[in-house]
Amino acid sequence: MKALVSTFLCLLITATISSESYPAVAMANTSKGSRELAYLPVDSTIKVHFVKGMFSSEQRRILWEAIKEWQSPRRRRANEISFVDSGETSGLIDCHGCLTVVREEIFTSKIRRRSSFNALRHDGMGRLASAWIGLDHSTTAPADLRALMLSALEIGLGR
Repeated sequence: MKALVSTFLCLLITATISSESYPAVAMANTSKGSRELAYLPVDSTIKVHFVKGMFSSEQRRILWEAIKEWQSPRRRRANEISFVDSGETSGLIDCHGCLTVVREEIFTSKIRRRSSFNALRHDGMGRLASAWIGLDHSTTAPADLRALMLSALEIGLGR
């Protein structure tokens, strides 16, 4: 009995120590409307892919500037999240540390609801491994696209 309790305590301590080494960020799957806790490793680098043919070069530039703007205040924290532009792709990319940006049909007039952040996969420890951002297909104005990207990043990766 003592051995069983000791083993349980060791596992509990190990799980607690390993989960504390990763900063918690709130991650919401807006397609289901639920909120669940996800983790990103300290100093995460996220590879950003844009789906080919869904954004003009000007729109891609605006979206990339929004990503950099969202990233900027986080550089001052110990748990820095950085982004790398990985170019265009023909569809959703499901790889470790990947974020794909796509267009989708969203039927609402509320600007903050016209984007979504969706997890594709979590790793074995509950950390976010791969995700995609959906931006309303009908939104084309630069200021609105910027607002949609910032909203999706805040929903998915926290403030």
